[in-house]
Amino acid sequence: MQLLLFALKKEIASHFLSLNDERVQLLVTGVGKLNAAINLTKFLASKSSIFLNKDQLVIINLGTAGSKFFPIGSLVEVAEFYERDTFFPSSKLTFPSITSLPKAICGSGDQLININDPLFKDSPWNIVDMEAYALAKTCQAWGLKFVSIKYITDNSNENVKKQWQLQIDKAREALYHYWIDQLKK
Repeated sequence: MQLLLFALKKEIASHFLSLNDERVQLLVTGVGKLNAAINLTKFLASKSSIFLNKDQLVIINLGTAGSKFFPIGSLVEVAEFYERDTFFPSSKLTFPSITSLPKAICGSGDQLININDPLFKDSPWNIVDMEAYALAKTCQAWGLKFVSIKYITDNSNENVKKQWQLQIDKAREALYHYWIDQLKK
C-alpha cells in the first residue's frame, strides 16, 4: 500500500484523482510542519488496520521545494531532513534511498525564506520546503517507510511566489509521471 502526501490540492495532478486503486491513498496535509504532522498522525491513527501489514506500507511525499543548488524543473529525492526554523540545530533524519534521483538535503520551516540570505550560508540543506521534516519525523515515530520526492519550483529568493506559480503545473505533471513510472507498485 502507498499513502501519497501532498501539502496542497494544487500540487495534485488530476490523474491522481482518477486512480481506481485501493492500494493507493491520497492525503492533503496542509501547509507547514504542524499541519503536516497533525494531519498525517490523524490519518494514521484512523487507519489502524493498515498496520497489520505496515511493512508493506510506504509513505510518499510528493511536493515542491526551492533551491539555489538544483535547477528549477529538477526532481530530487530527499536524503536528509532538517528543521530549519529552530533556535537550536535540529537533528538530522534519514531514510533509505529508493530512487536514482539526485539526492537533496531539505530544510523544512514554516516561513518562506531567501536562501541567499547570509544567515543561511552555513546551513546543511540545499533545498527548502515547509513540511518534509515533520512528515519524516512522524513516519520515524510510527516506524514507517518514507520517501520524499520534490520538484524544484523556485530559487528560494525574493521571487519565490512568482516562480512557484509559474512552475506548479509542470510540477504536478512531473511528480505524477515520476510516481507512475518509477514508484507505483
